[in-house]
Amino acid sequence: GIVQSALCYNPMWPIYNEDGTFNFQGNGYWRIGTDYQHNEILNPVALATLKSDIVDRMAMTGRAFLGYDICKGLSFQTSFGGTFYGAHNDTYSSSELETIGKANYGQKSNPVGYSSSGFYFNWLIENQLTYTRDFGDHSLSAVLVQSAQKETYKGNNVTATDYPNDYNQTIGGGTVNDGDSKTDQWSLASYLARVQYSYKDKYMLSAAIRADGSSRFGKNNRWGYFPSASAAWRISGEPFFQNAEALRWVNDLKIRASYGQTGNFQIGNYKHLATMDGDNYILGTGSGSLANGYKPTNVANPNLTWEKTSMFNVGADLSILDGYLSLTAEYYYANTTDMLLEVPIPHLTGYSTTLMNIGKVNNRGWELSATSQHTFANGISYSLNANWAANTNEVKALGANDTPIITSGSVEHAYYITKVGEPIGSYYLLVQDGIFKNAEELKAYPHFDTTQPGDFRFVDVNGDGVIDTDTDRTIVGNYMPDFTYGFGGSFGYKGLDFSVAFQGVHGNEILNLNRRYLDNMEGNVNGTTAALNRWVSADQPGDGNTNRVNRKQTGNNGRTSTWHIEDGSYLRLQNIALGYTLPAKWTKKFYVEKLRVYVSAQNLVTWTDYSGYNPEVSGSTSALTPGEDYGTYPLAKTYMVGLNVTF
Repeated sequence: GIVQSALCYNPMWPIYNEDGTFNFQGNGYWRIGTDYQHNEILNPVALATLKSDIVDRMAMTGRAFLGYDICKGLSFQTSFGGTFYGAHNDTYSSSELETIGKANYGQKSNPVGYSSSGFYFNWLIENQLTYTRDFGDHSLSAVLVQSAQKETYKGNNVTATDYPNDYNQTIGGGTVNDGDSKTDQWSLASYLARVQYSYKDKYMLSAAIRADGSSRFGKNNRWGYFPSASAAWRISGEPFFQNAEALRWVNDLKIRASYGQTGNFQIGNYKHLATMDGDNYILGTGSGSLANGYKPTNVANPNLTWEKTSMFNVGADLSILDGYLSLTAEYYYANTTDMLLEVPIPHLTGYSTTLMNIGKVNNRGWELSATSQHTFANGISYSLNANWAANTNEVKALGANDTPIITSGSVEHAYYITKVGEPIGSYYLLVQDGIFKNAEELKAYPHFDTTQPGDFRFVDVNGDGVIDTDTDRTIVGNYMPDFTYGFGGSFGYKGLDFSVAFQGVHGNEILNLNRRYLDNMEGNVNGTTAALNRWVSADQPGDGNTNRVNRKQTGNNGRTSTWHIEDGSYLRLQNIALGYTLPAKWTKKFYVEKLRVYVSAQNLVTWTDYSGYNPEVSGSTSALTPGEDYGTYPLAKTYMVGLNVTF
């Protein structure tokens, strides 16, 4: 992509030639013979300029409802709503943009045009019967809900090549050589029953049961049943509390507890079925002839079912000093069972992974929050808030034999392990322990056969006197933070308002695979200032942690290890805004009830030691391989000027 090309592009290569055309010397010009000296890298400015990618989107949402009061306290409501989302995408790669690879250096490419259109339509119908009555100090509420939801996607795409020139960049300007279409659906049927009871607003009870049936699961286990219950006691409503002189500074105190189950069905459609996809086969004698056919793409699993999370929660809410300060504390303990995971399976099956319900994971932790707000008589107002949360994640079970799940990220040797007793998706790598500064150190410690002074020293984890890329792997961290936090506030004076919000994460690790290129000391791509700390000789060992310049890697320096792990802690100024609301006596002259003008900024500053663009990495969507940065797109700073008008 453009970001990765910009990072790796040698700054000595010019962007433009003398005649104004783009320079493509990075595309193999400096690769001499078969020597591994320079990676082919396309000019990032050319990539941004000569390749167009335009997306048009449209969304519409609507909802209609009808209610009827059957009798005192009993009412019925039905509603129907839908969301339509459509998108159209056109891309075009100019003939002036070279195809990556040394063999293509100095040659125009065959232009490629691509066009796709698709839309989603999601509708939801709900029928709700509600009963609410007060009997003196007693309050009762009961709800019955039936709902049905369905989403349909339809889309198609075509690809064209062999454009005679770059003037007509539509699909019609070339020759269509590929195309595809897709239609899929999912549906959900739900039923809910809930009862809530309160006595004098001091004792509160609630119980509910819901049933959900999803088309995404096998016919044997399509339905999931999820009960819940909660109770709360407002201690501050008791006479003994209200009469206690020492507690008059406490305005409200409530303790609560709850238990409930929730279900997860967020997987792809048709994952429980044995699906087929188109493929080509060569049939006949000699060179044969190409024939269209089909191949299996998924293993059937009629027993695939809901992933369930059972959570117990206790908490307390406290308000003191006439509402100046409010505090909340919660502890939760949650077990997730029948996890929906893509599990590796033997390749002899014809597949590499299959989706199944497997294992059990426990999450437990604390959540604390505090708020303070007040408006003074002179018109000054403020609101302050802070929160802190810590979560511990632990795998409790992985099938009958608790066999660990070992998977790879974007690089084959970027290993992760999911193992009982450890967090899900932990990094499972070699441990890099500095470098060998001289020949004496090299002789004194186990190493790979090709290791030389200046190469990485890896820890002999199992102590057998031999460094091995498999047996010396160990768990070296994970992407889950020790804790998260946030704080902010808002201030107002007459029509002026100001708000700010900070958000932070502490104690997580990131697998920065960008370092495989930017800091590999091979000289085949651009490098970072880490090269200034490299090993040069026994007398100039650098910082003792950065390997030598080495055009052809030795000693497995390029192997993914703890050298690629970085601290992902950060604090971010997430939002800041300043606004002014005009006096009503001015705006009402123009039949405007309220008019506010504002300026704001998002993601303005991030304080972090992470060397990449963004410590909130998103290189993988799998729970088994989190925390990978392999060219994550930078987080955009957003500046806005706006106007809020109410008539």
